[in-house]
Amino acid sequence: MSQIELILSNPKKPESVISLFYKVDGTEISKKYFDCLKQTIKKNISIFEPDRFYNFPYHYKNKDWIAEQLNKAIDTINHFKPDLIQRKAVPDMDQDLMNYLHHYFESYRGEILNPNEFFATAPKEVKAALEDFNLLIHRYEDFRFNERMVANGHGRAAKIVLTFDWQRSRHEFSDSDYLQFTRQITFGKWYINYCEVGKQIWDVYLDNDNIIGDQNIKPLRYYSADAMIEFSPTTPAHFNEKQLLKFWDWWDTKSDQFEKLGFKKYDPKNAIGLVPVATLIRDQGQIENLTDHEIIELIGHHQYMKQVRVHE
Repeated sequence: MSQIELILSNPKKPESVISLFYKVDGTEISKKYFDCLKQTIKKNISIFEPDRFYNFPYHYKNKDWIAEQLNKAIDTINHFKPDLIQRKAVPDMDQDLMNYLHHYFESYRGEILNPNEFFATAPKEVKAALEDFNLLIHRYEDFRFNERMVANGHGRAAKIVLTFDWQRSRHEFSDSDYLQFTRQITFGKWYINYCEVGKQIWDVYLDNDNIIGDQNIKPLRYYSADAMIEFSPTTPAHFNEKQLLKFWDWWDTKSDQFEKLGFKKYDPKNAIGLVPVATLIRDQGQIENLTDHEIIELIGHHQYMKQVRVHE
């Protein structure tokens, strides 16, 4: 049985370590993803930002911290190109401001393999600031979403985002892989992470983003070893069905625009949702016999990705 082991440590007590074990699913894309992850590890490609934990307890990255870091990134970018970004982040931002700020990343970063001239010629610290800028906006959106979840009596919208340095390889999805996209979020599930510069159609819908620009609407076409590991509550099937009905109604209001961009309603290649590739093993390692809440608490004390291993 192919397994993935994610090793986490306590940032303040590195000797405190736990392992989460995942069984690789039986789909073709799961097997291809596992091979990609195995090659990434074999090449010693390091984890990029090993502290990308979202909405777990005991984390200091609140709205004030995110806004402060966003403004530091804006100052670095504006120092290189004065007055490029003309608005600042605040601890309580609405979606319009976040869409406005995120548009700068899409416009000035460019595609991963074909970066914008601004990004290609910018000094190292400006490139880093622009990349941080993007991650911080997504962190803020996740923080706000978690606030709404908790306020409505649901569990935390917790997740871990695993990304590797830029040397990681990317591979095109086959047509059959698109049939694996789902809106179903399952606690403990390992999903393929978005590895494009742009925004998926589903996120354009959720954010009511009218600023993004057609060229930046990009369904997922590639997979890498990057992953999004969900610890949000499992969503009921009826909730997903209701959400999709609202989404397709919204699609109808944009149908002319989407058809011009080559997107067809109900086409699996629109990549609506996520691709699951591995399942948390609940009876192995330190999480054995723990409830969902207890697992989140345990991870909350170990918010640093130390290593990823594969087992065959």
